[in-house]
Amino acid sequence: ALVLHSKAAGSVDRGARVLARLYHHDHLERFRLTRVGKELLTYQVLERPIAFPTQLANIGIQVLRARLQGARVARLPPFRSEEGAWTLAVVLRGQGKEVATAFARAKTFAGALEELATDLERVHRRNVEIEGFPPLEKHIEDLSIEIHRVVERAYIEPRGEGFLETFWEMGIDGAYMMTESMKERGFLPGATAYTRAIREADRFLRHTASEGGMSETRPWRDPAAWLESVRTIHHREVPGKGIQRLYRGVPAVPLALTSVAAVRQGILDAGDWWLRNLAPSGQTIYKFWPAENRYSNEYNLVRHTLATWNLVQAWELDKERADYLEGAKRALAFTEAHRVREPFPGALLGGDASLGSNTGEQMTFYSFNDNQKLGTVVVNLLGMVALARATDDHQWDEQMKEMGRFVLFMQEEAGTFQAYHVPKDHPYHGQKNDIVPGEAALALVNLAEWFDEDSWIATLPTFFTHYEPWFRTRVAKGDPDAPWPAHNYDNGTRLDLVQFGPWTVMAANAYHRRTGDERVAGFGLEIARWMIEAYMWDSERSPFPDYVGGYFKMGGELPAMQAFCYAEGTAAAYQLALRARPDEAGWFGEKTRESMRFALQMQFDEGQTYAFSRPLQVDGGIRYAMNETKVRIDYVYHAQSAMVQWMEGALSDPKLDPAIRDGGLLPGQAARAQEARAQEGLAGPLGMPYRVPVRFLALPEPQG
Repeated sequence: ALVLHSKAAGSVDRGARVLARLYHHDHLERFRLTRVGKELLTYQVLERPIAFPTQLANIGIQVLRARLQGARVARLPPFRSEEGAWTLAVVLRGQGKEVATAFARAKTFAGALEELATDLERVHRRNVEIEGFPPLEKHIEDLSIEIHRVVERAYIEPRGEGFLETFWEMGIDGAYMMTESMKERGFLPGATAYTRAIREADRFLRHTASEGGMSETRPWRDPAAWLESVRTIHHREVPGKGIQRLYRGVPAVPLALTSVAAVRQGILDAGDWWLRNLAPSGQTIYKFWPAENRYSNEYNLVRHTLATWNLVQAWELDKERADYLEGAKRALAFTEAHRVREPFPGALLGGDASLGSNTGEQMTFYSFNDNQKLGTVVVNLLGMVALARATDDHQWDEQMKEMGRFVLFMQEEAGTFQAYHVPKDHPYHGQKNDIVPGEAALALVNLAEWFDEDSWIATLPTFFTHYEPWFRTRVAKGDPDAPWPAHNYDNGTRLDLVQFGPWTVMAANAYHRRTGDERVAGFGLEIARWMIEAYMWDSERSPFPDYVGGYFKMGGELPAMQAFCYAEGTAAAYQLALRARPDEAGWFGEKTRESMRFALQMQFDEGQTYAFSRPLQVDGGIRYAMNETKVRIDYVYHAQSAMVQWMEGALSDPKLDPAIRDGGLLPGQAARAQEARAQEGLAGPLGMPYRVPVRFLALPEPQG
């Protein structure tokens, strides 16, 4: 056994080192936690990791299916357990929520399966059949089976909410609880945190109690009650396709399989998500919670404009898909319905809405929900330039110049940009937004490239001159002695830096491409290196294997879509280094490739949508976090943009590993491609082929 003092965990870095993983109860194979005392963690040291091979899991699933159908099963071989007994759990699922769960322990594999079959029939009869479903022996034909082998059970002594929130690893740690009388019990596997989008330990434990029909909402708070954290090896039966191992509720994406081809397919799948969620008006389903089938009634025009840019990027990879291009134009038309033109007072005036014209020229911006944001103009400008460049279409040239004038109008003499063009009595007047400056600088460079006129970027040297000391002053506020990564910076400083960074690296890359300015190149790479070193969960320090490529945000939240905001910057740094610092390019490229692995893991496909009743609504989209399944349009944009930039860099990298350049699709992507070919001739709206053999979802017209 190994005993550690749990209170030391707060001073230990998170990371891949064994000792760090022990203190934080992270990913471990040769150690099994058995008890969490008020001050001590007790581990059993294992001779070898506990295994649950896919073949054995498949046998278990087939035996259960036969037993639940009422069939007799031949005697099983005496499969040997490393620990002298078998602890198994099973989930029955339709397309959506868990239907029934069971938990069993027996000396033999067959005995555990028999106990599970008995318990599942009872749970189904009492809780499911009474809702109008047929008996389980008939209903099982419509259900898939998930089987878990329990590899760790740790009794939890401290029960305070603060401790449990810190201790619980959402998606990994399941729960088993029992009242003092042992008459009431509850169990849920850790993967339920993903399938039900549970982000807090208290909520997960309440679900566990409810699933067991326990009479108390929080029975574990009774000191005499029993509470265990449970870790499992999880396999899922994929109807008609065999069996699949899941980790934290989803298929694992190995870094070794993260190739140019896999990332390219991820971009196209994201493009299909945009089309599925694009209404006839050009508006997009803004946000959707698939675990609840809930739509948002809010809308954000800045984020809407991202649709045009992403759909153009998808079309450039597959120009036979005219639906991508048509969708980009429809999304643009929705944006244009909110366009406003005003006289252009002149540049470097800080966006004062009270100023009159002194140039005789016009400027263009957008008004939505009584607000005029610079972000709407610059992001839509980026999509518009991409559309014009891809199609060699000059119909928007004059409008783009008017938009460029507005960007210059919003720039101040110090090089900064005002974020809102509103009257002085407006609540947003004078409010800062650290995301916008980099966006604006990037848009001006794209204008200069499209028109081949450097007058559009004449003021950008002041932008970079202002923000270099601004950035370095804030970086210096970090605490190098604090445990990594949670306490590097206070949250206000962190937000300043991470909101400013990625877009500014993208702007620096574009500016260097246009001008060759070495100082700006160095600044862009400095920002990107800081992002990686300050907050990235890379291969060398990820506490769990599926963290690789993600970024830390704050304590209590698993790696989330913010990783792709960072990755946009590091992917731009990869391109920038290839051009300006070739000796550094490999490092930026590989770190960004790890984030591409994370993006492919966070992208919904059939291996992830099994838990939701409207799978097509999210298929190809990007979820918010590893245990939060909601999708919003900017989550998809950031991931797709990072994918595009990394792929462009990789294809221009003379030193790229041939295995990455020439590698194939992920297994799930290959299966989808095969299905798409089988469905050739069947098409949804805009001629888009069905990607999976299910009906196309009729979408509501968004409100907003």
